[in-house]
Amino acid sequence: MRRLTKSISKNFIFHFVLLVLYTNFAEINIICFIYMQKTAKDLLTVITEAVQEKKGTSIVIVDLSNIENVICKYFIICQGNSTTQVNAIAEEVTNYTREHSNEKPLAISGQDNGVWVAMDYSDIILHIFQPEARVFYDLEHLWEDAKLTKIPDIK
Repeated sequence: MRRLTKSISKNFIFHFVLLVLYTNFAEINIICFIYMQKTAKDLLTVITEAVQEKKGTSIVIVDLSNIENVICKYFIICQGNSTTQVNAIAEEVTNYTREHSNEKPLAISGQDNGVWVAMDYSDIILHIFQPEARVFYDLEHLWEDAKLTKIPDIK
């Protein structure tokens, strides 16, 4: 429950209370589902922009939302060319998401070595790799049913 409440804005809670007062529960479930989908898509955009700010490259969004029993709805996979760049991308994503969507990661792993940093945003997990590690783990192809969306690099 803690994860859910962290990702719900105060604005949403206000509207939810109004819904409870004026609608039935079936409509509330539908509206909550739509709101959470919209929030995840908005956060995808914000995270992608943050990665691009620090010149992260080869960004791929893996849509896992139609696959059962997965840990999240989306993976964002990108790369930096050095330990310094990987850590800079992670720091930029943390700051940018806090500033632009009032979200912060639930957990960050891998900043000590800077080869592969994973950032957990509940429905979205960002993976920032150095090129060799990305090729080795090949996360894009673990789920063949997932839809892959490649984001063009900023020149």
